[in-house]
Amino acid sequence: MLFERNGWYYLMYGPTCCFCEQGSGAIVMWAEHPLGPWTDMDTDINPKKSMRGARVAKAQCNFVMQVGDQYLY
Repeated sequence: MLFERNGWYYLMYGPTCCFCEQGSGAIVMWAEHPLGPWTDMDTDINPKKSMRGARVAKAQCNFVMQVGDQYLY
């Protein structure tokens, strides 16, 4: 998922999918231009909650929407 906020571009992706047993991660990267270069924020907003690799939410990135001055994933 790619979106722009205040002149910065954000890319969120996961190496697995919502249909996988463990759910999908949501790794965040940012750049000043949509073609990069991209910088890894070293953040997974859907982290693993157990040693077996299950995620907090068994979901995958779909969209980001703005609610007031905040963004909701």
